[in-house]
Amino acid sequence: MSLNNFSIIIPVYNEANILRKSIVSLIKDLEKITQFRNNYEIIIIENGSTDFTRQVATQLAKEFSLVRINHLEYSSYGEALKLGIGSSTYEKVIIFNVDFWDLDFLRKTLPLLDIYDCIVGSKVIAGSVDKRPLLRRLITRWFNLLLRLLYGFRGTDTHGIKGLRKSAIYPIVTQCLTEREIFDTELLLRADRNALSIHELPVLIREVRLPRLNPLKRIPSTIRDLLKLYVALQFRPTIKLNTPHYRHHNVEGRDFSSSYQKVKLLLGKFADEEISFILELPINTIKELSEMIRSEDEDKP
Repeated sequence: MSLNNFSIIIPVYNEANILRKSIVSLIKDLEKITQFRNNYEIIIIENGSTDFTRQVATQLAKEFSLVRINHLEYSSYGEALKLGIGSSTYEKVIIFNVDFWDLDFLRKTLPLLDIYDCIVGSKVIAGSVDKRPLLRRLITRWFNLLLRLLYGFRGTDTHGIKGLRKSAIYPIVTQCLTEREIFDTELLLRADRNALSIHELPVLIREVRLPRLNPLKRIPSTIRDLLKLYVALQFRPTIKLNTPHYRHHNVEGRDFSSSYQKVKLLLGKFADEEISFILELPINTIKELSEMIRSEDEDKP
């Protein structure tokens, strides 16, 4: 079966050591199941890397016409996915990781996206094979149990590879307020609450490399993310995409157009300190954006 007309999104951060090998290997795998090279694309979203990831990605884009690269000047997994999905050429979008992809998942997902809005690669449903260490498997199950108890989530997994129908999912993407790895979870919870059709497929996953951070050390940040998620989900915003661009001096080169939209949404509902906590932005930045929004509102006739 030959498969075409899809976009693959791969967010990367400090992956200079493995990026080239991974992308070349992925292209070779894709050549086995695609008939025409120009009928799909691989979009690398480099976000805030401090090593040579950007240079490696740029060289790959020069060598392979099907590879595109987009940049964020700051590290944000959530914003990277937003940028990738928003800039994708095709209706069918696949989210892979730089160190993990699954051709069987791709083969099954592309036709299923004619039926469903979102396909999730689940590590825990029947038929999946999870070869990660026991601790990581237990943390995954604990996290999914919390989602079920706290938010009524009906699925079995939120993190990992996915297939998305762009026209259905992008309006949901623009509503998401979180930016770290918890973005995946917010996206699926919002999709579920907006009655999008979600289907899960089993995947085989093994640990290609050791995690950058000890799983136990991630527990405090995960709890903080769950709190941010709880706050974020109290709102069902419709964020307009033509919101004025934030042109004031930014922090560390960061573009605040997306943050402007979020602050404007939350302003008046939360204190500046709480908005800073939710959006993970410096309090001074929140205050500056707040003042700008208030002054614009005062100038309106």
